[in-house]
Amino acid sequence: MKTAFGDPFGTTLYNPTGLLDRLQQAEPANPFAVWISLAMPKRRALPEHQRLVQAIESTTGWSDRRLASILGVSHPTISKLRHRSSVRAGSRTGLLPRLLDVHEVVARVSLLAAGDPVATDRALTTPVRGRRGIDYLAEGSRARAYLAAVDVLNPRTETRPEGEFPASAGRATTPLFDEDD
Repeated sequence: MKTAFGDPFGTTLYNPTGLLDRLQQAEPANPFAVWISLAMPKRRALPEHQRLVQAIESTTGWSDRRLASILGVSHPTISKLRHRSSVRAGSRTGLLPRLLDVHEVVARVSLLAAGDPVATDRALTTPVRGRRGIDYLAEGSRARAYLAAVDVLNPRTETRPEGEFPASAGRATTPLFDEDD
């Protein structure tokens, strides 16, 4: 094989990808006319517990202490979960299922709050009928925590809903059949 600029080595070069052939076909004045595509290095995925703690704290702005009080663990445990890549810290206490529950509620409330961490925190920490969403999360009641947050973001009205054209009394519906006289 002949190289583009002569044969400085006096030997045939190993060419498994055909790159030298493509370089030879390129213009001699522009050896950079051929591009080489290299694969991007694969990033190692974060462990599940570490990803969940980081996602919860970034979505709500909560501290390690706040998250620890909801999960019923100490704040150094949360710090270890966030910074270390070993799963041992989360697997001993069965913390992963509780983290998944909290993350699920926080992610859904964050969608309702348009991704605003302050609004997400307010929705989960404001009391509704004496209980906060985080109180329900601490008990493990995801549905009640979500409903409490929805009530904060979209409060219920105490009156009966009324349409744009309210019906007058006696004419709200039409009979399904004619009554015989």
